[in-house]
Amino acid sequence: MKSHLIISRQTKAEQSNLRRIQRGLLLGMAALVIAITSLSWHYYQKDRQVFIHSTESISPSKLDVILEELVYLVSDVIQDTLFIAKMHQAYLENSPGVAMLQTKQLLENISSIKPIYDQLRVLGPTGMEQIRINHTEEGPYAVPQNQLQDKRHRYYYQEALEVPKGHVYISPIDLNIEHGQIERPYKPMMRFATPVYDHNNQITSVIIVNYLAQELINVLSKYSEGNVQLMLLNHAGYWIKAPRPDLEWGFMFPERKDTNFSKSFPDVWELISNQKSGRLEHPEGIFNYETIDFESIKHANEKLNQTFSLTAFTPEFNNWKLVTYLPKDTMNEAIGSIRARYVLIAGLLIILSAVSLFLMYQNTLNRYKQRQALLSQAYFDQLTGAYNRTSLDNITKEAFKHNQDAAFIFIDLDGFKPINDEYGHQTGDEVLKIAVKRMQHLLRSNDVLFRLGGDEFAILLGGQLTHADIEHIVTRIEEVIEKPMQINQNQVEVRASVGYSCYGEDGHDADSLLNAADEKMYAVKHARKQSKQPG
Repeated sequence: MKSHLIISRQTKAEQSNLRRIQRGLLLGMAALVIAITSLSWHYYQKDRQVFIHSTESISPSKLDVILEELVYLVSDVIQDTLFIAKMHQAYLENSPGVAMLQTKQLLENISSIKPIYDQLRVLGPTGMEQIRINHTEEGPYAVPQNQLQDKRHRYYYQEALEVPKGHVYISPIDLNIEHGQIERPYKPMMRFATPVYDHNNQITSVIIVNYLAQELINVLSKYSEGNVQLMLLNHAGYWIKAPRPDLEWGFMFPERKDTNFSKSFPDVWELISNQKSGRLEHPEGIFNYETIDFESIKHANEKLNQTFSLTAFTPEFNNWKLVTYLPKDTMNEAIGSIRARYVLIAGLLIILSAVSLFLMYQNTLNRYKQRQALLSQAYFDQLTGAYNRTSLDNITKEAFKHNQDAAFIFIDLDGFKPINDEYGHQTGDEVLKIAVKRMQHLLRSNDVLFRLGGDEFAILLGGQLTHADIEHIVTRIEEVIEKPMQINQNQVEVRASVGYSCYGEDGHDADSLLNAADEKMYAVKHARKQSKQPG
């Protein structure tokens, strides 16, 4: 009724203007709906095409990038292998008496700067290890002589013996085996080997570099995106990289010999194993595949083409199939998700206005600030930022619920009152802030600092700690508190009297533990005063 009265009082011009505004608003809303709908449909179709395109064969440019990275990594290992062989040969020729020591030092230096080499070895002409340097978390480790192993029956040693001088044999990728057992956690490994010859063209040694091939797998993993599963298969159709870890390395385990891609997708494997690249729409999804082989890498790099062994190197065992797989259900679900997302966005843009969003944001923000302020006042000391006495009850109740190992440290600042009296409460407040900051620097992630009031503090220590551990923390607290504090133009000093209690030994709740720590603290304070009195 009120609206009607207001409208009825408008002049004809005002009524005409109002109608124009109303028509403009309606037309603007209609245009906005059409624009939002059109843009949403346009970008939905674009994203849909991009998603579908992502399932296509790996582009030549992307494959070039992969090959370039592989060339770089393989070339680096080959050059290191040849360098070690050349240096070892020089040592044997120039200083045979200390050649092994010199080679050992060289391998230790290389291992220290290149952790990708799990092992660096020198094998004698009979296949017995003469030097083995293992890379560990602590650094290079030279295996003692009595722990060196006979490797004459390992396939890579046998193959290396056939390699011409100046060439390098590259083994297929597999898992490292130590003492007849597959090493755990798994270490994907490739072995680079080259023989060392004497003046009579007789093999004196074989240099073997155990390369952590996970680095090569990681290169391929970088191109696994979104819903598309990226798989890496060896020449026999076994997974080197699979959607699930339990599918990988089936050829290394007799009991898992049937766990491979060729068994799971026999018709797909029959096709891709005989073609270099392609795309296959299958009832179970879309497969795209590319062949990555070291022959291609070799010929792509002139330097590598001269150092790969053409006799011992077996390219059929190093042909990898890079396969992307998009399951049918995943594709339908993903496209449906894209469609639903754009429908939702379009609906929200039509329904919501900038004003309502702004008001909603302001309202939410104000309530959040109010809640944060209330929480801060309720649980934190407003002067120092440490937890207050109220929060102590909540935190300790949760900590002790499961009988967790814990300890309390009670701290009282000695000499604080004279500072308040001489320099004023503002200086005293700064002393408390500095003391809290210093103690917080000593705390671990599961330790909590409380201000109980005045110049009294407590620290709840979590985890299993011995008395020696706690006493070390107490000593550190005393040391940092006793350091002089520069406040404005004044240098002041306080000391800390500290006592501690342990959960279980001194109590099972916050009050009993605090009381026990408080008593020990006062015992320390009393002993300190007694030591100052003249005998």
